[in-house]
Amino acid sequence: MQEKESDIQRAIIEYLEWNKWFVLRINSGMISSDYWHKGKGRIVKSLIRLAPPGTPDILACSPGGKFIGIEVKKPGKEPTELQHKTLEKICDLGGIGLWATSLKEVIDDLKSVGLLPEKQ
Repeated sequence: MQEKESDIQRAIIEYLEWNKWFVLRINSGMISSDYWHKGKGRIVKSLIRLAPPGTPDILACSPGGKFIGIEVKKPGKEPTELQHKTLEKICDLGGIGLWATSLKEVIDDLKSVGLLPEKQ
């Protein structure tokens, strides 16, 4: 059975937090909400904007202050063009933007740029 994207995200978040990183799990897009509108005297639908489309699934800050954006995908899947552009912008501004399909990929990428010790 293939690992779910949410399980991969959870593993990455737990690992980074264990290593004393500041980590946020981000949802992007919009959700619909029904609520009672007192002035109209009826239930109305409302769209609630979450983070902008293309925002990485995980935003983090290393103990040394480096900003990281991680887009998580199931094995065999890739980020959308907008997600790639967002990760590139993070890199252009001096942060690290990466996408991964496993915790191991994140660990390897962060070790390669010196944000995690080689032996761990």
